[in-house]
Amino acid sequence: PEKLRLCRELGAELAIDSRSEDFAEAVLDATGGRGVDVVCDLVGGKTTERSFRAIALGGRCILAGFSGGIEAEDAGIVPRPLVFGNFSLAGVILAYVDDPAPLKRATGWNFFPRSTGLRVHAQLGELLAAGKIRPVVGRTAAYSDLPAELERMEARQTLGRTILRW
Repeated sequence: PEKLRLCRELGAELAIDSRSEDFAEAVLDATGGRGVDVVCDLVGGKTTERSFRAIALGGRCILAGFSGGIEAEDAGIVPRPLVFGNFSLAGVILAYVDDPAPLKRATGWNFFPRSTGLRVHAQLGELLAAGKIRPVVGRTAAYSDLPAELERMEARQTLGRTILRW
């Protein structure tokens, strides 16, 4: 309930507890069966299947995380949901390397050069300093409390970001 309240305070039109209800069904109900234009999936795994069901015709799904785990069947994307779903899929990872060319050649992965990462982080710092973005800090803890804080994260007991003091 506290996380749903925070989402509403931050401007969400619809807040759904995915642990207690099927968010794809809730989205379809709320949109008259249409679905949403953009889904940002930060979890992966079974959540991605539900995300695909919630996307509107011509919509987009952004995959940006796998905190739900990567199962064997996730190793390759089966194009059927994309074709029959009539939506586009974009993968996003903000990983920066000194020389992306060897990774591209060996794996097909497109990582950004470190210079891009430095530029992005500088721009984020400017936005933060100007008050144009505001991180939600739920808790501040000592570095020695890291194991307990990781357990809280795994148990989904955190709200916003946890800041560790060194």
